[in-house]
Amino acid sequence: NRISSKPARIIKSFGRGGLVMYGVLNGLWYGLAVAWQWKRVSSSATIAGAAASSAIRASIRKFTAVIATVYIGSQITKLPRMYLAVVLAPFGDSLLRKTQDTLKVSEGAALGIVVSLLLGSCFGIWATIILGDATMASIGR
Repeated sequence: NRISSKPARIIKSFGRGGLVMYGVLNGLWYGLAVAWQWKRVSSSATIAGAAASSAIRASIRKFTAVIATVYIGSQITKLPRMYLAVVLAPFGDSLLRKTQDTLKVSEGAALGIVVSLLLGSCFGIWATIILGDATMASIGR
């Protein structure tokens, strides 16, 4: 992947702040893009009044199709997100310092906390979408 290796080196040279901002941009991309794509496919095959387990399986199948589409889109937008992460790296450093100072933890621990929050929020959005869709399908809406 030679095309994205230069921006990756640039982000690496900007340190943890660049990494944090790339994570923020990825979290925004995957969270918002999945929510937007879900709206586009939500009217498709969901069994109204289905048992909860069937509705969850149908929602997970739908999620798999949505995430595949979102992943393809993420490859198209990867370079702009990398360059934007470089520009926003000072904000990432500021976020890490503020986390470090507020929680009285090391820089590595602050990075772990911020990354965990980013991942948790993205997975939380996905779980809410899947379970909400399955719930609506199982009650017949």
